[in-house]
Amino acid sequence: MIPLYIGISFLTFLLVYVTPGDAAEKKLSSQGVALSQETLDAAREKMGLNRPFIVQYGDWFFSVLRGDLGDSLKDGRPVAEKVMAPFGRTMILSLLTLAVSLTLAFAAAFLSVLRKSGFFDRVMRVISFIFNSLPGFVVSVLLMYLFCIRINAFPVISNGSAKGMVLPVLSLALPLSARFFRQFRSEMLEEVSKHYVSEMKMRGLKDFTIMTRSILRGAAAPIITIVGLSFGTLLGGSVVIETIFSYPGIGKLAMDAISDRDYTVVQGFVLICATVYSLVNLGTDIVYSVLDPRVKTDEKNN
Repeated sequence: MIPLYIGISFLTFLLVYVTPGDAAEKKLSSQGVALSQETLDAAREKMGLNRPFIVQYGDWFFSVLRGDLGDSLKDGRPVAEKVMAPFGRTMILSLLTLAVSLTLAFAAAFLSVLRKSGFFDRVMRVISFIFNSLPGFVVSVLLMYLFCIRINAFPVISNGSAKGMVLPVLSLALPLSARFFRQFRSEMLEEVSKHYVSEMKMRGLKDFTIMTRSILRGAAAPIITIVGLSFGTLLGGSVVIETIFSYPGIGKLAMDAISDRDYTVVQGFVLICATVYSLVNLGTDIVYSVLDPRVKTDEKNN
């Protein structure tokens, strides 16, 4: 994880550094200060922007090692304080999205496997293919047009309220549930094709009983892995949706920071997402090994 963090932080800092624009100029303009070369030079020196890139990066990185994410170049607030509230709102958005996606995908996959190649199964495969092919921003625009403009049921701009979170959650959940459906269905069908299922049918057990007692248990470990990876991706992948709906999460904060060339906030966002993603992956591996003891056996044999 240590080389991962160093690599991510360096590349992100480099990409922001070479992006056209001037953080000092943006800061002075937002404060209504008259711009002159002397004023810009003084602001750059005060903000540390006149130093070489590697010096700027090194100072920031060693500060992070001491637990200090630095201060925002835009308003001087501590980065940790600035990202705390938006990160919490993004966590809520991600958890709600995951809950909705799992509910839709699991129910659809369960019914599809029970009636494989039936009408419901064929319809769900077509629907999942459509939503799996659509980017999240396309889904969000379609939902916004339907529910905000045509029906006027939800606000265009999300303020973090329960009603304002419906469309951002659906924009993330519909494409994700389509991917979940295809993966869940595939894992369940793989279990159905195994020999023990045929033996259970020969003993007279009903399909529903076999599904709930054995097949779901056998497919649980791969499904948990898929869910864990998707949750980690949601934290950083909701940037576009948060920006479209002006949802006050960490993704929108990061986009604003990129526009303002606020290096320290961008770096804080990247490190937080990388940390959460790594911890989720670690937790997923632990749960996987608990559900499937063969993983531990293979590791010992190797």
